[in-house]
Amino acid sequence: MFRKTKKIVDSVCAILGWTGGGIHKRIDENRELMELLQHDGFLDRYPWVEGWLRSQDEFLSTLLAAVPIQNGLFMGATRGGVPFPRPWPKEIRKPTAPQERREEDAG
Repeated sequence: MFRKTKKIVDSVCAILGWTGGGIHKRIDENRELMELLQHDGFLDRYPWVEGWLRSQDEFLSTLLAAVPIQNGLFMGATRGGVPFPRPWPKEIRKPTAPQERREEDAG
């Protein structure tokens, strides 16, 4: 039983470390996508997408914390001195002004 369990854990660790760039890369690209969508106004039109990306980030980050990955493509990497994966982006969207909201609600 122990050998079978170890084989499964080793397989999961290999997948998380290497497949598609590994979990570190998946987390970073999810956060990069969030940054891009903030800049083009997409999230102003479709705000629920932020929830999708945030829940994906939470799932991947929790998985990374739970599984003991020893080797991976981007483990311990930095990009220009910034840790990899990048942190979750700060909100940069400007809130809609009260007058604009009233006009939208009326229409």
